[in-house]
This record gives sequence, structure tokens and C-alpha cells, in this order.
Amino acid sequence: MLADGNGMSTHHGYPIFGALLRGGLGRRPGLIPIPLSLLETALRVAGRNEIYHRLAGSLVADPSAISRLGWAPTVTTQEGLAALARG
Repeated sequence: MLADGNGMSTHHGYPIFGALLRGGLGRRPGLIPIPLSLLETALRVAGRNEIYHRLAGSLVADPSAISRLGWAPTVTTQEGLAALARG
């Protein structure tokens, strides 16, 4: 995963990614808030704790290493996700 320098974390990013992808298609975000405790309980009961940890855990894209090699993004994360959604 590469970043445009804004340091987006997946912990707060999944709703943002979805909203950006839908926005790229000209749609409203269409997000339904679900308390993490409810999601965790439901997945634990279903025996799927690993899914909760993948969804609720955090992964931060740090662009510093690739930036030191001279790479710079040509578009922002928002622009890139919108273009990805449009195909």
C-alpha cells in the first residue's frame, strides 16, 4: 500500500475508503454505523475473531521509505480511489 503523504490509517480509513470509492462513482457514502463492540461480539459468536481483527485493527501506510527513493504520487489518495472506482 502506498500513501500520498497524508498518513491515512486503516483503523479509521475503511469507512473513508468506501466513501471515497462511492464518491468516485457519483454516489452518496451509504455508510451504516455499527458499534465496534456489536461487530466484535457477532464475529466472536460466529467463531470469526480474525475478521474482526482485520477490520478493526490498524495499518498505517508510511510513504517515507518510497519517498526517499524519489517516488512521489501523481494524484492524491482521494483522486486515486475515485479513479479506481470509475474503472
